[in-house]
Amino acid sequence: ISRWYIMLNREKLDIYSNDPKKYTIMTVLHDILLQVIILLAPINPMLTEEIYLRIFKPDMKSMDLEETESIHLQNWPIADETKINLELEDEMLFTKDLIEQIRALKEENKIRMRWPNKRIIIEPKEGMPKLTFPELVKKVGNVKELEIKESIIPNDNLAMATSKNCNIYLDTSLDDDLLSERVINDLIRNIQFSRKKNKFNVGEEISLTIGTNTEYLKEFMDNNRELISEKVSAKNLDIKVGDLTKEGD
Repeated sequence: ISRWYIMLNREKLDIYSNDPKKYTIMTVLHDILLQVIILLAPINPMLTEEIYLRIFKPDMKSMDLEETESIHLQNWPIADETKINLELEDEMLFTKDLIEQIRALKEENKIRMRWPNKRIIIEPKEGMPKLTFPELVKKVGNVKELEIKESIIPNDNLAMATSKNCNIYLDTSLDDDLLSERVINDLIRNIQFSRKKNKFNVGEEISLTIGTNTEYLKEFMDNNRELISEKVSAKNLDIKVGDLTKEGD
């Protein structure tokens, strides 16, 4: 199990997620973690036994898995070579490298990962692997568009990084829509921090009032009312123009 796999699927595993792949991901995690503690059992027999008895054994029958009284009676894991796909692994490694390059470019240009960018442009080098997961690059890299071009004319808005497979250009230009979306992302993060600071439980509903100093931002927040309410578990959301502190809120 890698941090990469967990990071990609964190939202799908949320307690309130209705993603159709949620239980497939949970099954994969369960299977791999079970195999890991079986492999670790000879090294740390007591700890792995405790983990098995408390976490895995109670659900073995319901998951159609062989239930044994002890982890030390489980069959030793054998690799299924039919499930090894080296080409797919190379394509995912390329995807991961692209995202790491985007992350580095954002950091270099003082752009937070949660802030969206307009686009990323890929200039291929000879032997570049197939880009199998463009939507994943856009989602994790937080870019709106992904383009592949054989040649790029540099300009001040294109930040460049290079790797063995390609050159990567991040469009750092900013328009009103991107700016507003960044404000929304920061707003959600700050509200989540405030929830945690005030010891609200996960999913516990709140009543929320937001003050902004411009009609434009109010309109944008109104258009994203459902998203904000969902992300911060707000049952009531009031958005106003003006300084709320003067109203005693």
